[in-house]
Amino acid sequence: MGAKTKGGGVLSLVLAVVAVAVMGGVGPAVDKVTDFLSGLAPELITAPDVQERLDLCRPGEPVSDEECNGLRFVVLDAEKMPFIATNIATAWDEGKPGLLTRGGNEVIGANRQAACGAFTPAYPAGSCDEYPFASSVEGGPGARLAEVPKRENSCQGGTLGGQYRSKGIKIGDQYGVILRNPGSRATVAYTGTDIAKEVAC
Repeated sequence: MGAKTKGGGVLSLVLAVVAVAVMGGVGPAVDKVTDFLSGLAPELITAPDVQERLDLCRPGEPVSDEECNGLRFVVLDAEKMPFIATNIATAWDEGKPGLLTRGGNEVIGANRQAACGAFTPAYPAGSCDEYPFASSVEGGPGARLAEVPKRENSCQGGTLGGQYRSKGIKIGDQYGVILRNPGSRATVAYTGTDIAKEVAC
């Protein structure tokens, strides 16, 4: 794995203990995941479909933030991408998947055009963010859109590309999306100001 941010090793703990936890109740999906993780690793959240796969990780088996029972992960940091993190978490609440499949170049172009082709940023430094990612088979029509700083989009693209390579996620491979430091998510819509705590990606 590439360079880790603060708390980078915590995902291993979450994956190891999540198998013995039971989530219940009602309410938004992300809230349930956040509530579950709050006592263990509040700096990590994921979507319910990823959670189901994490439940297959049994204590004592080799588990890391690289892989769990064949599932690999991409980890995005809300301290670096607060508006993108909010878009992803909101998309999870709306039922978008956390389990994605890496697509090829032809998928990326088509998805980006289908999702953001008609998007006009309201701010000079703004750009269109879509989730599921344009680089995923699940992206494209129906993706959730939000305006985010161009810097965040560049950061996300570099992070995804780097983790696809470093973790061996090839075209056609499925992976899970994890958000780190969810408390740093943006609480308001983008209005032209980059609010990231950490701008280096």
